[in-house]
Amino acid sequence: MIYKIKATVAKITEVSERIRIFKFKWEGIENFEFKAGQFVTLSSDKFLDNEGKPVRRAYSIVNALYEKEYLELVISKQIYFSKFLFEKVKEGDVLNLDGPYGLFLLKECAENITFIAGGTGIAPMISFIRTLREQKCDKNMWLFYSSRYASDMAYKEELEKYAAENPKFHFIPTCTRETWQGRKGRITEFLHEYITSNRDIYICGPPAMDKAIKEKLAELGIDKKNIHAEKWG
Repeated sequence: MIYKIKATVAKITEVSERIRIFKFKWEGIENFEFKAGQFVTLSSDKFLDNEGKPVRRAYSIVNALYEKEYLELVISKQIYFSKFLFEKVKEGDVLNLDGPYGLFLLKECAENITFIAGGTGIAPMISFIRTLREQKCDKNMWLFYSSRYASDMAYKEELEKYAAENPKFHFIPTCTRETWQGRKGRITEFLHEYITSNRDIYICGPPAMDKAIKEKLAELGIDKKNIHAEKWG
């Protein structure tokens, strides 16, 4: 079912100057039903295009399937609509919310399932991982998370905590523009150290990263049918 509803901004959490987490409460419905990996579109009657229509932008859902009390999105400050969200929208404001949409869906708990995220492409991966954790998935899981700077890594503490608790969850974060205690550089530079066999791989990140990852996976002999990617607009 596709909902077209009003949603109130219940909470805004600043991760860094560039990254914020928005939590919404919906109006007019009891529950917002969705599948892990899907996305919604946001718009505001106060931000219109040249034709006087609300500008719509798509954002992946962070929630796991069991998290029904709110809708969570992680958004980076770019230009145009996201800039409006950062500079004009505050807690208590009401936005238009449509969805859920998308076919970037988690297949099942499988051995060596691998998630590769860039920037706010972490959103559907958090939904997948929280869902698998709730389902008590007992297989090895891998998450590669690339960010320009460590301060921009949303959910880093949550992921580190889960990795400490579960020896089968392998978290490999990397920064591309600063030296820190973790790995440095693009994921394609060291992916071969970890992926040596076919497995389901989920990718969400900027177009250039998506392309580079797919090329690297082809070099590593990963079957195309095992690669699942969410396209950025």
